[in-house]
Amino acid sequence: MEKRLLLLDSIQTFGWMEGCVLDGIYDCLKKDGEYSKVFITHLNKYFDQNNFFYEGYNNEKLENIINNVESLLPFAMLAKANPNHPAIQKAIDYCIYNADENGNITDEKNGKRIAKTEECYNVSYPLAMLSTQYNRPELMSLSISTLKYRYQYLEIDSQVYQRMIIPKDKYFSNWGRGIVWLILGSVKTIPLLPEGDDKEWLKNELEKTVEMVLSLQQDNGLWYCFINDSKTGIETSGSAGIAAALAYGYKNGLLNKKSKEAAHKTWEGLSPYITADGLLTVTSQVNKGGEILQRDGFRVISNYTLGFLGILESAI
Repeated sequence: MEKRLLLLDSIQTFGWMEGCVLDGIYDCLKKDGEYSKVFITHLNKYFDQNNFFYEGYNNEKLENIINNVESLLPFAMLAKANPNHPAIQKAIDYCIYNADENGNITDEKNGKRIAKTEECYNVSYPLAMLSTQYNRPELMSLSISTLKYRYQYLEIDSQVYQRMIIPKDKYFSNWGRGIVWLILGSVKTIPLLPEGDDKEWLKNELEKTVEMVLSLQQDNGLWYCFINDSKTGIETSGSAGIAAALAYGYKNGLLNKKSKEAAHKTWEGLSPYITADGLLTVTSQVNKGGEILQRDGFRVISNYTLGFLGILESAI
C-alpha cells in the first residue's frame, strides 16, 4: 500500500482527490524525508514555475483558474515545496473573495450558497497552514470561522450533515465520508490554531463528534457507508478516513486513548479489503449521483483513499 502511495500510481484528479494523496505523502515525508522526490513529482504534474493546469471535475481543461473550494488543498501542499509560487496567492485571493461577512467560505451553485463538511479539510486546514507559513493572521480568522460554521450548522443531535443549502436545507445525514471531512479537517486544523476560546470550543465539539462516531464502529473495526444505517453496508473510504482522523488526533493530543485503539482496530479491519498490489477496495463512488448512489452498495477502487491510509499509517 505504501509503495502504491509513494509512486505516480496514486495520482488523482486535481482538487480534493489529489489533495488527499498529497497530504498522505506529506505525512509520510515528515516521517522519512526520502519521499520528497515523489511529493515534488506529483506537484509538477499540475504546476510549472509560474502556472497551474488541470482537468476539472466536469472534464474541462483549466489554466490558472480555481474552479471551486474543493480544489484548494493542493495549493497549501505547493507552499511547502515552492513557497514563492504565484498560484498560492491566487488560492488566497479565491478564499477571501468567497468569504461572507462573517468569514465563512462556501461554494455557490445556481445562485445558492452551499456549506459542506468538505471545507473543513479543503479550506480551513490549508488556510491554517498558509497562515502559519506566511504569518498572515487574517487567513487564520477565515479558517476558524469556516470550521466553526460547520459545527454550528451541520452537526445537530448526533447527526452530521455533509451539506446545507444555506440557510436550512440539509442532506447526507451521517454519511461516513462527510464525517471524514469534518473530523479529519478538524484534527489537521486545530493544532495550528492560536490558543484561545475558539480553539477550546472546537476541541470540545470535535470530542463530542468523535464519541458519537466511536459508538457506531462495528466489530470488524469499520463503519457503514452511512454510519448509523446497516443497510448501506461496510464502506472503506469513510472507515479509513475516520481512522486517519482518530490516529492523527490522538498523536497530536486532541483525542483520548479510545481513539487510538479504534484506529488500530480499523487498520486491522481494512486488511481484507486491500488488494495484493496495495489498493483499497469497497469504496463508495465519488459523490456525483446523490444519496441513491451512495446508499445502493455500488463500490469501486479509488486511489485517493491511499492518502487516508498514508495519514493513518504515519500516525499509528
